Amino acid sequence: MHLRADNKAGPTIETYLDALRLAAQFLTARGVELEEARREDIEAFIADQLARWKPATAANRYRSLRVFYGWLEAEAEIPTTAPVGERAERSRAAAGRR
Repeated sequence: MHLRADNKAGPTIETYLDALRLAAQFLTARGVELEEARREDIEAFIADQLARWKPATAANRYRSLRVFYGWLEAEAEIPTTAPVGERAERSRAAAGRR
């Protein structure tokens, strides 16, 4: 519903949902829920995608996950240290400078 409200095209929504489905399957096999995934879990998923698909496909799936985790963060469904996304990366970079 959120993606439709953002006026995303049908194929874009399908791409996002496909990435979420694949990530959820990969993470479930590791004993991790999608909403509870840590950065290293997402990195392992992307590495798996790079081994199976072209880099552009893996990058597209990563961007789809960024949208999902950004939405979860905005809705306060997960902490602001989401496993992917600019905020998470800036947060970790700032913590490393202290």
